[in-house]
Amino acid sequence: GDVIITRTCPICGTSHAMVARTCKHRLCPICQQRRSHILAAQAIAAYDYMRAHGTLEGSRSILVTLTQRNIASPDLGREIDALQSALSSMRALRDVRKYIVGSARNVEITYNVRHDTWHPHVHLIAIISHDAPMAMATARY
Repeated sequence: GDVIITRTCPICGTSHAMVARTCKHRLCPICQQRRSHILAAQAIAAYDYMRAHGTLEGSRSILVTLTQRNIASPDLGREIDALQSALSSMRALRDVRKYIVGSARNVEITYNVRHDTWHPHVHLIAIISHDAPMAMATARY
């Protein structure tokens, strides 16, 4: 990204982006910072909506990480598809579906320079109901 025009709000005094020309490249620090702010605002809005409608009563949040071994560059696309398919399969299980109130996921890919390999993995924040067994929080699927 190369241009961000901001204005200061006269009411709250905070600076807001009015115009932004961004490259939207995954590795651009400016674009990723903007993306993280947008995703955080969306997550907060969803959480506030669920709280206002009583969905969160007695629930708890857990962090789930789905990972695998490092892979070579030509296999990256296929492995990301397989990882997301595994996540969909896990979420479709009756025992999992029964207790998940809501969730948000993010695919993260790290690069190992020494071995020239990629490590795709998924981070999932899941809100589970209060009657979910504790074993669900530590299960391996």
